[in-house]
Amino acid sequence: METILDEKKIGDALLKALPFLTHQERDRAIAALSAAGGVFEEVALEGRLGMNYSVSCPDICIVAEKVTEGKKLRVFTERKETPAA
Repeated sequence: METILDEKKIGDALLKALPFLTHQERDRAIAALSAAGGVFEEVALEGRLGMNYSVSCPDICIVAEKVTEGKKLRVFTERKETPAA
């Protein structure tokens, strides 16, 4: 499963927003933000969407609408216990 946050994108955003940070400070910020995403886990959707799909689902459900549009969905749930750092 993929992580919820992309460390390269976080680093790029930090560099753009806070260009004065040292490389060390930026690395620590990336690590802290990545750890915050660690309280979530991705839910496997393969074989689950479409089982009870009806014609009206996209009209009432944003998830069904995005699936119909061919969008990639990633669903995350909060972990019961925070993983050890």
